Amino acid sequence: MPRLTLAMIVKNEERYLDACLASVKDLVDEIVVVDTGSTDKTVNIAENFGAKIFRFEWINDFSAARNFALKNSTGEWILYLDADERLDPASINEIKIISTSRQKAAYYCTVKSLDRSEGRDNSMRYLRLFKNENGIEFRGKVHEQISYSLIENNYKIFQSLISIIHVGYNISPDEKKNKARRNLFLLTEEYSKSKTDYGAYQLANTYAVLNEAEQAIRYFLIAANSVNLAKNLKADSFCSLALIHHKNNETQKAEEYLLKSVQLNDKQPFACLLGAKISLMGNKLTEAEQFCRQSFDLSVISDRLAMQNEVLSRVEPEEVIYFGMSLAMLNRNLNNIQFYLSQLIKLFGESYSGEADLRTAVLQKLFESKNMNNEETECFEAMVNDHNINLFVSLIANNKDFRYKKDLLVRLHKKYSENKDVIKMLAVNLDEEGKTIEAIELLEKSEDENDPGVMLYLLSFYVKAEMPEKTRNILSRISSNKDLNSDTKQKLESIKSVLPPEYLNLA
Repeated sequence: MPRLTLAMIVKNEERYLDACLASVKDLVDEIVVVDTGSTDKTVNIAENFGAKIFRFEWINDFSAARNFALKNSTGEWILYLDADERLDPASINEIKIISTSRQKAAYYCTVKSLDRSEGRDNSMRYLRLFKNENGIEFRGKVHEQISYSLIENNYKIFQSLISIIHVGYNISPDEKKNKARRNLFLLTEEYSKSKTDYGAYQLANTYAVLNEAEQAIRYFLIAANSVNLAKNLKADSFCSLALIHHKNNETQKAEEYLLKSVQLNDKQPFACLLGAKISLMGNKLTEAEQFCRQSFDLSVISDRLAMQNEVLSRVEPEEVIYFGMSLAMLNRNLNNIQFYLSQLIKLFGESYSGEADLRTAVLQKLFESKNMNNEETECFEAMVNDHNINLFVSLIANNKDFRYKKDLLVRLHKKYSENKDVIKMLAVNLDEEGKTIEAIELLEKSEDENDPGVMLYLLSFYVKAEMPEKTRNILSRISSNKDLNSDTKQKLESIKSVLPPEYLNLA
């Protein structure tokens, strides 16, 4: 009898399967692949690894397919993976040791999902390794689970350090939405029959991927207020609600849900970073700095935290460092500026050893408002990313060389044509150059009613260009925004105080 079986279900997975099977080929004794209708090279790839291939007619039920794979698995132990996953090499020895045991047991493993488009990775704990016994079955048409069956059959449940890397979400937004639409059909069908809080949680996440905010909010509220759902999943639901409202600039609601999330679980790197961003929108700089520092400290130990949480949204330390530096500058917190600078220079040494000195020189010149040479400018363009673009724009704004500043902003605008901070600063430059109409046209193309900053700049330019009708129109729209922070309100009142009466007639 084989000691360890890898059990899989697949369909058209030629993109991922080879890497998955290569990660376990020297570990498992048997590979069972259940194909549900592949039309590509999936089956050929599996055969090249000596897999036993079984056909299963797809009936819109993931558990049915997985249970068919279990039925055909002869190993003493079962490890199950999806084709878009691969086993972390550091986990091989632990699995070897566990699979020699005769104990009727199952082990939680950490599945780390990479997702560059969202700017965060998620870790979830699943029972992926278990003793093969009769009566064990998966349940649920989608997001299937085996935990209920294991508990009913008196399995001992243990934690492990086993890590599995999931790359299936590290895809384009369109591909992600296609996956979500497939899951949505199965989830809604299952939820209509059994309205579980876990089903609501999965529905909410699916609607969130599809950008259907109203439905996502509805189901996240069910999950967040559940009396049965695990605390960490409830915390994640509150955090997701905060994120949705933050994206809509609904600061008060975002803050309310974020606080509920961290009250349930204060060891969430992403939630703390989100708390910093929400606090910034509310002009609470000291609170924002506290949240950001907590996020950084948690990001450093996220591997350990993943062992303690059913779900954990990770953040890249680089993102937290740059955001923390932005906050420290706004709050004129010299200690934190120095702290994040030291962490950034350390990161350069660890991740960009060949050009660490060059990157440090670029950073130094940006902070000192000095012009960079050609090599440094090229390095600067390579350094710019989603994490630091807003910080870099604010540093460039301090440079006194008008032409040099404009050149850098034009470079950034080519790369980040929709970034609001780049657009606003470039518009300011155009206005300073006497090209106020061009500044207005640039802002109008990117106008976002959810961004008070863009609208305030437009307001000031309309006034300068003597456009009373447009001034009245945008004044009315800004004034109707109930989520303006105190700083924005103060700027608005300052502009209104110097306007002639005909500009203020909003009737």
